[in-house]
Amino acid sequence: MTRNEFIIGDINPLQPSAGLAQYNTAQISRIVIGQGLNSLRNVPQGPEPDKPLYASTMLGTPVMADLQILGGSYTGRDGKKYTVPDIRLETVLISVSQTKNIITTQVANRDGTTKEYIGLGDYMVSISLILAASNGVYPKEEMAALGNALKAPVTLGVVSEFLQQWDIDNLVITDFATPQEPGKYSTQTVSIQALSDDNFYINL
Repeated sequence: MTRNEFIIGDINPLQPSAGLAQYNTAQISRIVIGQGLNSLRNVPQGPEPDKPLYASTMLGTPVMADLQILGGSYTGRDGKKYTVPDIRLETVLISVSQTKNIITTQVANRDGTTKEYIGLGDYMVSISLILAASNGVYPKEEMAALGNALKAPVTLGVVSEFLQQWDIDNLVITDFATPQEPGKYSTQTVSIQALSDDNFYINL
């Protein structure tokens, strides 16, 4: 066997061989490294990462998902006209759940119940978000605009890639909370509970 015909698999590193001394250890290292690089080249590549929607207006960090509340106008109970501005929320987490409308009926002399499937219930949407301002400044204007939207007695149009997975384009706000937190004067946490709302038509 010549120097160029050396095969690594023929050598047991736990049992020193007289033949090993005649080979250049640097050459062995190059062979091992080369085999490792070849195996890395054959590793399949994953899909391209999703691109951010835009950079955050406050920190410049990438925003991967957001929630937009579409503005509009409505007439209040006092007869006055009110306007809800467009609102874009960058720091937001959304949770969606749904129940099925099923009527259960007990039957005499039988365990359990019979079930009648009626349809799907509304989507229940939970939203947690943070409004932020400069250090030492409370986000008063942002909170006022969001508060007007949350208090409006109308369905709110929304735009969110996450909600669009479930064909949710409109929300009816049922509850919301805005707690104060110690040491976080420049941010305001808001939690919102809502139900999905679809256009309903009756054929006459």
